[in-house]
Amino acid sequence: SIVFRTGVGTTERMRIDSSGNVLINTQTNQFGEKLTVSGFTTNVSGSVVALTGSDSTVSIFGSYSNHPVVFRTNNTERMRIDSSGRVGIGQVPDREFNLTYTSDNCVMAIKAGTSRVAGVVFGDNDDDDKGAVLYNNASDYLYLSSNGSERMRIDSSGNVGIGTASPASYTGFTVLSIGSGTNGGVLNIQKAGTS
Repeated sequence: SIVFRTGVGTTERMRIDSSGNVLINTQTNQFGEKLTVSGFTTNVSGSVVALTGSDSTVSIFGSYSNHPVVFRTNNTERMRIDSSGRVGIGQVPDREFNLTYTSDNCVMAIKAGTSRVAGVVFGDNDDDDKGAVLYNNASDYLYLSSNGSERMRIDSSGNVGIGTASPASYTGFTVLSIGSGTNGGVLNIQKAGTS
């Protein structure tokens, strides 16, 4: 190895090992990488400052200056995190999260185990799952919740329950069930402009 030192020749700063790998501020090359840097590195171009590195608690990759971080494949932008933290996949973000693919169908897949639940939850800082759209893989039903409680369910046969987790089932029919318990439920159909 070739070792570079500073001071009175006692502090190693960089080495090139026998495989040609370059190690800066470290003597450990864990994965055979060609360049290993212990600490942070910056890349400055005009007013743009990019930062990569790690300390004892976190790994960091991003922009130190007020600029977006862009991810590319095949020299084409695929994802961007703007300076406000908004994320855009397939487009420059104009919402907190954008997923765009205009050349074909754009589908987001959310998968869980065969006995688990997959879905999306909605809420705030005090309660992060006040609302939800969830799919139960074990029993094959989709359900919607609001204010922390299930409000509607579509079972594996396509029967719909509103206010009940057990929509009625009749052979040969798709059923809409409203309410549960002794009071049942109400279906209110109104003409526009009437009350």
